[in-house]
Amino acid sequence: MSYLYSYLIGDLTLLIVWFILFYFRKNVRKEMLIISLLIGIGGLFAETIYTIDWWQPLTITGTLIGIEDFLFGFAIGGIGSSIYEVIFKKTVKIKKNKSKEKI
Repeated sequence: MSYLYSYLIGDLTLLIVWFILFYFRKNVRKEMLIISLLIGIGGLFAETIYTIDWWQPLTITGTLIGIEDFLFGFAIGGIGSSIYEVIFKKTVKIKKNKSKEKI
């Protein structure tokens, strides 16, 4: 059995969880997308450090850094940014300070 697609299959599994959270929690969609994109891009840069020492996954492109690295960061970033609100059924509220100092 070839392990060529194992990293991609793992990422697709995480993306299914990401899509479920995205579908059911409409109030965190914007945050999920922003954090997912940031962590996805950051995952590409972080992967260069991991592949030097011990982590050398098989990618579908055959390169050291593949699309799977972006997908992993994208999915983990979105799940991590919304899972607290989903599990504990709470929302994060940002208070804006409307009072102004008078001089």
